[in-house]
Amino acid sequence: MTIIKEIAFTKEKNKIELYAHNLEDYQKTILFLGCMHGDEPQGEYLINRYIDFLERKQIKTQNALLFIPKVNPDGVNKNQRVNTNGVDINRNFPTKNWILADNPEYFGGKEPASEIETKFMIEIIEEYKPDVIVLISGDSDFIPLVLDLRNKGILSPNWQNSDNAPAINSFATEECSVITLQYWWVESLVNGIVAKSQLAQRASVK
Repeated sequence: MTIIKEIAFTKEKNKIELYAHNLEDYQKTILFLGCMHGDEPQGEYLINRYIDFLERKQIKTQNALLFIPKVNPDGVNKNQRVNTNGVDINRNFPTKNWILADNPEYFGGKEPASEIETKFMIEIIEEYKPDVIVLISGDSDFIPLVLDLRNKGILSPNWQNSDNAPAINSFATEECSVITLQYWWVESLVNGIVAKSQLAQRASVK
């Protein structure tokens, strides 16, 4: 069963909700994030679709699954990348290589972890200690990043413009990998899971 575990409120009093699935008997903990940028709504759609699938099929997963479908609800309501304060949440994490960026489109705040949305995610990460964080990006031109520090390597190119503050991927540690995926990859995966389940169900009926 998927339940709401934590709620935070943005500057404009919109809810940021954390959903949890299977916190009783699990191997790993995976945190899924959607709508880090308000103009990329695909993550919320796919996460909600996956939660609905888990509920309808009453699936017991081997891993604990955490979901924040809409990290930046203020930005979503305004269809803008940044939050109400004009901060790119994805670049507001207190990473070792955080910088004060000049580019307003990638402005990471006047200081790291200055935003309500960022503080909420950090609280969740510290409380649940996820093994993997998956951020679903809606940017079709984005080069996917996969950092797996436990294997001491970057599995695909670490894209970063020196004029911009570093993104959440730089928040990875040896205990927690951070993955950014384009929405169409995840949509294909979700479609595949649903199709496989439907085939299995038809086979059992026969």
